[in-house]
Amino acid sequence: MSDKLGRVTTFRLLLLIEMGVFASLIFIKSPILFSVGVCLILLNYGGGFGVLPSLIKDFFGTKLMPIVYGAALTAWGVGGILGPQITAYMKDHFSEDAGLYAYKVALVLIALGIGLSFFVKNKKEAQ
Repeated sequence: MSDKLGRVTTFRLLLLIEMGVFASLIFIKSPILFSVGVCLILLNYGGGFGVLPSLIKDFFGTKLMPIVYGAALTAWGVGGILGPQITAYMKDHFSEDAGLYAYKVALVLIALGIGLSFFVKNKKEAQ
């Protein structure tokens, strides 16, 4: 998909899908639909993992790719540690609304990612 649409456009689509699913999870009451939504988020997470190496190579070249990809994976790991810590803090301090706040924080971060993606161009857009 990223070969046809471009890496940045594909990443934007992944983020838009995640944003829509996160927003819908706030209102979903069915455990089955909630599980489907979580699976969609995880599929997009994996899709980002699949697109990121090619995206980095396109922007930084093969010489810098391992360094930049290592930094990106480190940041990804830091997010994997900080995210649950922030959620636990919210659970401790806002127990009734912690889930709602967690979704809102996720929506803001995804929107920030989508917004920042408009500062870069696809190789297909540059041609």
